[in-house]
Amino acid sequence: MLSRSVFQIDCTGVIPECGFECAKELERAILAEGQELISAFIYEPVIGASAPAVAPPVGYQKIIREICDKYDVIMIADEIMSGYGRTGKFLGSQHYRGQPDIVTLSKCMSSGYTPLGAMISNKKIYEVIRDIKPGKFIHGHTFGGNPLSAAVGVEVLKIMDEKNLISRVGRIGRDFKKILNELKERHKMVGDARAIGLLGGLEFVANRRTKKPFPPEKKVSDLVQRIGLTLGIYTYPGSGSVDNIAGDHILLAPPYIITKDELNLVFQRLDQTLTEVEKKTF
Repeated sequence: MLSRSVFQIDCTGVIPECGFECAKELERAILAEGQELISAFIYEPVIGASAPAVAPPVGYQKIIREICDKYDVIMIADEIMSGYGRTGKFLGSQHYRGQPDIVTLSKCMSSGYTPLGAMISNKKIYEVIRDIKPGKFIHGHTFGGNPLSAAVGVEVLKIMDEKNLISRVGRIGRDFKKILNELKERHKMVGDARAIGLLGGLEFVANRRTKKPFPPEKKVSDLVQRIGLTLGIYTYPGSGSVDNIAGDHILLAPPYIITKDELNLVFQRLDQTLTEVEKKTF
């Protein structure tokens, strides 16, 4: 019997002008490999650290859903970073049509206080697990079912509900996006600024017109982080977004309770940071 595998396609940089070729690539890959060999398609509804806040065009997820249904492939959304309210909805995939079969969650579930993760499945998958012996989903992990982590997770849900934090993320996320776009206007090294909710990213280029990246040896994203720390702001650096070697960017993920005054402070510190970095790179 042939074993079925999980197939993953890199759709970094999906944009509307692509004509959804990235989505259609899934069908071509399934047909090339053989339908009987593909069990699942894993994707991030909104990309995290590898290309911060890159989001697909409206319609992309719907096409993926239709292809998965056509070839009996399970659609799995990795919402470790985009889930739990980070994008202004409980799940990042809720911004788009086409519901996944399985969603993975973690990180924000416990607000970082204790390790906690979860898998959500649709009714069809749940019933298969329920009806086949032993009739339950067994993890077998040494620390599974940790009561402390579970209690923290429940409390986080209560606070998010009581404070209406997810809807708040959607509102203040618009201000967050504005300050990132303003940084793009003020600094020639910012080739792109992106944000959805409170998940944002700045992409750095040596030439904004051509989008030419900085030479990898300059390690610009690391330089942004180091200088930023001296000015009182922490950023998450990344590289390789252009060709897995070149390409510099930072990820920004402020807390859900950040205020407008604090966002202004973020803008000031980033503005100072990028000014200093540009002195060293141009």
